Amino acid sequence: MAGRSKLLFLVEDDANVLLMTSLILARLGYSVKKFTSGEEALAAIGVLGPHIVVCDFNLPDLTGVEVLDAIRQRAPSVFRVMVTGNAGDASVQSGLDSATVQVLLEKPFSIKSLCEALFLVERGETGRVFRYKH
Repeated sequence: MAGRSKLLFLVEDDANVLLMTSLILARLGYSVKKFTSGEEALAAIGVLGPHIVVCDFNLPDLTGVEVLDAIRQRAPSVFRVMVTGNAGDASVQSGLDSATVQVLLEKPFSIKSLCEALFLVERGETGRVFRYKH
């Protein structure tokens, strides 16, 4: 659990996934700021300073790897989780190899898997690749 409310950016273009995931994250104690594009999230990074970013891979403007790489460069202390149904994509693997993606959560995912991914990233266990499947 998040303890005191920590700001989490949720970047997801699917309205249903965005709504359900944000409700779960809020229930876990996070203060959730929702974005439907990578550019929107990047514009808010310096202003709002999130603790964690959970970002979908397939966005309308940028890939999740591009978003998380920009976040890593601008705010390296922000934890980065990517959600995807395309774990085999070459750019996903590149993001993992470069540590741009600290934790990968494969879709579809369970609430338990989401909690485990957040727990690991909050503990700083990002030196290895963690893959979760429901």
